[in-house]
Amino acid sequence: MENERFYEIVASRPKPGKEAEYNQWYDQHVKDCFEYKGMKKVTRTHCFYPLEPRGSYHHKSDCPQYITIYEFDSKEDLLDFFKELSKGTFDDPKKENDEVLFDLDWAAGYESGVTLER
Repeated sequence: MENERFYEIVASRPKPGKEAEYNQWYDQHVKDCFEYKGMKKVTRTHCFYPLEPRGSYHHKSDCPQYITIYEFDSKEDLLDFFKELSKGTFDDPKKENDEVLFDLDWAAGYESGVTLER
């Protein structure tokens, strides 16, 4: 497949009252992760309008507030990145006093599908 890419996609939300600290930590975490040689692109997004499909989100807070997309050229690079994460190569989601700043809603590895672009 031409331009095949692989992605780690992470959905998270800061703990109540911790959004500023979460964003400060996560902005640095993304920069640290981007140092990984196999990573090609990182995008962090913030939900401003949850669509509430079929009533599954009863409140805005039920929707993941942040999505981060880490992009790789090969499945091997993505899998190697997962190994580095599991070894603790990059920051963990805690402050120095071990306070957890966010909830991880889900994270997974994906491969390219269909892309349409103008």
